[in-house]
Amino acid sequence: MGQRLRQIGPRLILLNACATGEGIEKGAFINIGRELQRTTGAAVIAQQYSISDLGGILLSDAFYKTFAETLSPELALNRARQIIAGIGDTLPSDWASPVYFIR
Repeated sequence: MGQRLRQIGPRLILLNACATGEGIEKGAFINIGRELQRTTGAAVIAQQYSISDLGGILLSDAFYKTFAETLSPELALNRARQIIAGIGDTLPSDWASPVYFIR
């Protein structure tokens, strides 16, 4: 997948699935976010932990809206975390789940 994405040339990849940024690097289990960043050169936002459905929806919505305004992944991710932390119906760890891989 990384080689195919390298051909397409994305500069930013958002993985909104559980544990795609988890730090496990043993055997068949790899850190998908880190590996995509390494193979594509793109910045990658992934999830370190499980994220609730609502947390994932809020993350995507807030991230893309802020990114469209600022063109800054850092600001967009920070704003998305703030919104998730302020919503009571998400998991307590949802705001902390996103991790940002950049070279």
